[in-house]
Amino acid sequence: MSEYFTYIAKSSLKILTSRDNLKIHTYDPNDPYLWSSCVEERIIVFTTNHKEKLDPALLRPGRMDVHILMDYCAPNVFKKLAAMYLDYVEEHDLFEPIEKMFREVKATPAEVIEQLMVSKDPDVALKGLMGFLESKKMIRESEESEPKEADEE
Repeated sequence: MSEYFTYIAKSSLKILTSRDNLKIHTYDPNDPYLWSSCVEERIIVFTTNHKEKLDPALLRPGRMDVHILMDYCAPNVFKKLAAMYLDYVEEHDLFEPIEKMFREVKATPAEVIEQLMVSKDPDVALKGLMGFLESKKMIRESEESEPKEADEE
């Protein structure tokens, strides 16, 4: 495991050291250790919601080696999350209706995890997730129907 992990979040660079204690340091552009290329096992994670707005020089090979799309939750991802957060439950009566809802409603893995963490009881957590997805579907449908109502008047 690497000693230093760096990441950019909310326009600030932090260094996380992970030997015995977790320490968070504020970015210092004059720190020669941070910018030295002699240090092994350094990981820098950049996040953005708008890759198209980044300077193309940042995206050239050798600058950012791995690009990971953090997309909306799909049925197969949901099953993996449910197994992880609900003590390895691999089948449940609500899996099929929830998977169907994921084909109709967009939800991020973080939103799904938040719902699954409500309870270790699979019935409670999955019913909560189903309710969450149904409310997202109702909001989406009401937003889609609003312009049509305005056009009719």
